Amino acid sequence: MSKKRYIMAVDLGASNGRCILGEWDGNKLDGREILRFPNGPIETTDGRLWWNIPYIYTQIIEALRKCSAEGCKPECIGIDSWAQDFGLIDANGLPLSMIRCYRDTYTQAGFHRFLQNSGARWLFDRTGTMPFSGSTLFQLAALKEQAPHLVNNAHRLLYVPGLLNYFLGGVVSCDCTLSSFSQLYDNRTNCWSREVMDTFGLPNIFPEVQIPGQLIGSAGKVIERETGCHPKLALVAGHDTASALYAAPDADDPETLVISSGTWSMMMCVSGKAVDIDPLCDSFDASITNGLGAQGEHILTHGVTGMWMLQRCMHQWELENRFPGY
Repeated sequence: MSKKRYIMAVDLGASNGRCILGEWDGNKLDGREILRFPNGPIETTDGRLWWNIPYIYTQIIEALRKCSAEGCKPECIGIDSWAQDFGLIDANGLPLSMIRCYRDTYTQAGFHRFLQNSGARWLFDRTGTMPFSGSTLFQLAALKEQAPHLVNNAHRLLYVPGLLNYFLGGVVSCDCTLSSFSQLYDNRTNCWSREVMDTFGLPNIFPEVQIPGQLIGSAGKVIERETGCHPKLALVAGHDTASALYAAPDADDPETLVISSGTWSMMMCVSGKAVDIDPLCDSFDASITNGLGAQGEHILTHGVTGMWMLQRCMHQWELENRFPGY
């Protein structure tokens, strides 16, 4: 019988995070939840929304400890999360700030100013994506206006999975599923858009974009000392939407429509190429947009309200000690 091998998938959502241990016996891959923990934006007294990335990091460490204690040390870790949100790293490799949440309203003024002055078509023609107020682009533009020292001192931008991989192994990474939704990346030419950067006065702080499915490094010696594990780091489809599509049966068939429901519900399908929205709808108000999938393939997505309202109700009920449970 083949020796069992272990991997760990870290799936981060806007309400909780899950660490899933995969066990491969040479013929079959079984998965089980090794750790689940609550997650959500933190609101400070000034109304700003932040993500607690150090807390998420400690939960990943705890999951590795549990694996080690059970004698099933993972050889590899892959991390996915929601899109858009990022950390900025300076030239010395140090984080410049906590990570803002895409639901924070600090982008709204600049977003509406852009729509009035340039319009949705301008951005769509350069990226293949529809303007979204919480996108990486409009968050960076808001920071440039409200906290220019952060953008001016930034050396690299790392999305949430990339930031956690950076903390675990010191590697700088970005995969195409995350870059493709940033509204700074041209999904038709597969490169960061210098025109968008220049128009918004943003520096080129974006890492090389890679296709998921490769090893990018290993966890550091500190991780091994703390957990007893020394896993490699895998670049997976870092956008959870793309990971969900890739896992669906017949997902590579353009006739297959996949709906992945979490805080957002995302409808998606493989499109074969970047699609012009005009033939699909009469108005640019529709949130149909192009993206890239786990193999670099073109996908078409449509975001609708998911479980967010339920999650906010649950949060309030828990504060009032009257949440009945699911």
